[in-house]
Amino acid sequence: MSDQEPVKDEIAEQAGELILEADKQYQENRAEQEAFLETVAQEEGAEVLETTCNLVGDYTVNIKAKLSGDIMDRMGALDNRVERIDAGEARAYEISETADAVAQLLADVIDDNQYTKELFYTVYESEGMDPLGIMLERAFKSLKAEKERREGVADGFRKNA
Repeated sequence: MSDQEPVKDEIAEQAGELILEADKQYQENRAEQEAFLETVAQEEGAEVLETTCNLVGDYTVNIKAKLSGDIMDRMGALDNRVERIDAGEARAYEISETADAVAQLLADVIDDNQYTKELFYTVYESEGMDPLGIMLERAFKSLKAEKERREGVADGFRKNA
């Protein structure tokens, strides 16, 4: 055994201890962040809207959406993509990516496990983008109407209080 072996072993042991300490600190920080986010959600969380929507024909579904930054960002990005498609500026791959995102968003806001992303993507594959866009528009009009209804009820309550 050379004189360098004990030094290497000591350095490896110190490195291992530092890694364990860093991981412990990371886990503690992550737990603190999760606790913070949970407190924000409980005390000041985004409004959750629940309503019904006629998607197409006789198909009426329950819709549930938390008006979080995530859903607002997704809606904004989709709106931009749809505008590009409508203007004829989208490339072919952008159309299928948009259909995929719309299918996922519909599956996320429809409160029924039978309405999956795959089902909505099949609609795109068989009927094109227009039916998906119409369903998404109807879903968000229903959510908007529910939000306006709640705000009207709240305004009426404030006036009567």
